Amino acid sequence: MDICYAADNNFSMQTAVSIVSVLNTTKDTHLRFHILDSGISEENRKMLTSLTENAHAEIYYYDVSAQLELIREKGQRQWGDICTYATWGRLFLTEVLPADISRILYLDGDVIAAASLAPLETMDLHGQPLGAVEDCTPRSHRKAIGMNPSSRYFNAGVLLLDMEMWRKMFPHPAVYLDHLLDREKPFPMADQDVLNLLFEGHCTFLPLRYNYSSWFRALDLTALKHMMQDADLCSHTRSEVRECAKGAVLVHYNTCSLMVRPWYNGSTDPARELWRSSYAASPWSGCAFRDEPPILCKAEQKDRALYQAVGRHLFSPVHSLKRCLSSWLHKHRGR
Repeated sequence: MDICYAADNNFSMQTAVSIVSVLNTTKDTHLRFHILDSGISEENRKMLTSLTENAHAEIYYYDVSAQLELIREKGQRQWGDICTYATWGRLFLTEVLPADISRILYLDGDVIAAASLAPLETMDLHGQPLGAVEDCTPRSHRKAIGMNPSSRYFNAGVLLLDMEMWRKMFPHPAVYLDHLLDREKPFPMADQDVLNLLFEGHCTFLPLRYNYSSWFRALDLTALKHMMQDADLCSHTRSEVRECAKGAVLVHYNTCSLMVRPWYNGSTDPARELWRSSYAASPWSGCAFRDEPPILCKAEQKDRALYQAVGRHLFSPVHSLKRCLSSWLHKHRGR
């Protein structure tokens, strides 16, 4: 089974923790890990490689520095709380990976495997080039980047890719990327937006359990739709979200303004212990956690403070009241 990550030096530890979780859950399958390397130090590379020693696995590295330089020149944005261009490397998978790879599972470094990934090897993609999980992304965002607002938008942290079909659809990566990246404003969600534009209408949507991301852990579905101000936010059901809290296959610790991620001091993610159990088995286990960098805008800081003060269940009604009061004050100010 081929599994791919994109990492720079700052995200080496998180990538290692993800690999540990895969090795511990997918034991009856030979694993080949492919790392899109955008600046991993020799020391960290050795630590990553050590994970596959005496294991049912191999690990390979691919330098994507030249490809990411093209992204910088286009004026596109970095991504994440540790700002990086690393994930843009997945746009060049067909260019840098061996041509004999017909199917590959791409995982962000902040994804943890909670169950075996072996079923994904034979999962039916129904003739589409990729399978992914629908994200909670408002229609307004989809429209702003050039998608049909009614199209479903996927989270690119977990991608099950038919590489042969991708090569047929886009045989010359530089050509289609030049066209897509030639815009005045950078994409707000970086390469995830680009991937959604590329594969709009060509994605098989997988159940939420294959990418149980942070926002679905932070709020229930009704509250999430209210916070994002979009009743048609996604097609997941409340029961599907609740079931994931008990038994997701892949848990994604992506950025969520309401919660602190597991590798920072004072983490508030309800699934932090799952991540930390794999961390404890990694070569980085002796390293102390750091404080979260100051990444939130003022509005996000206020939302997080409210969330921490009133809790998950009361956040939505209190936030709604706060929003209505703010709107009323704005409307009547100066009268």
